[in-house]
Amino acid sequence: MTARAHASEVGGRHLSEYYAAFSVLGPTFERGTDVTGFIRAHVEAQLSQVRALDIREQVEREIWAGFEELALDANLHPRVTNALWDAFFGRSVTAGYYRSLADVSPATATTDLSAAVSAGLLEAVGHRRGRRYVATEQLLERLGSTLFIPGVSGPVEAARDRIVSELGRRVTMPGRAFGLP
Repeated sequence: MTARAHASEVGGRHLSEYYAAFSVLGPTFERGTDVTGFIRAHVEAQLSQVRALDIREQVEREIWAGFEELALDANLHPRVTNALWDAFFGRSVTAGYYRSLADVSPATATTDLSAAVSAGLLEAVGHRRGRRYVATEQLLERLGSTLFIPGVSGPVEAARDRIVSELGRRVTMPGRAFGLP
């Protein structure tokens, strides 16, 4: 990884402040230079990145749990959660991909995906070998309802953004550390 790529990854949205912290180092090495500002900026950038990753992981865990509940409510096998997850994030799910993901036979993959279509959670697009399965608006509406997020409707992308942003807001609310909703 290049120094610039590392700085971009660590510095994130505050890249200019991160680069400014390097100025305390001076143009040449000086043994007596106080590098406290640089170390502080670097550690704060690392902490910021860890916090952001933690929030992302918490949001994704909530989404996964919601899909597990949706699959159960729709009488789908729990492994279908994998297809719902990928479709939610805008990936097209093919029968071949799902077979490898769920480690099932071609017949089981077809049955699972057809059941998700019948439940209104996925939509089949295309024919035969070109068939893929994508998220439906109903999938996101039902996920929003399962996760107690009001107002989830409309196009899949907008509904997905609503769910992710609301869950992000929730996991960063004060009191969350005490298990409060």
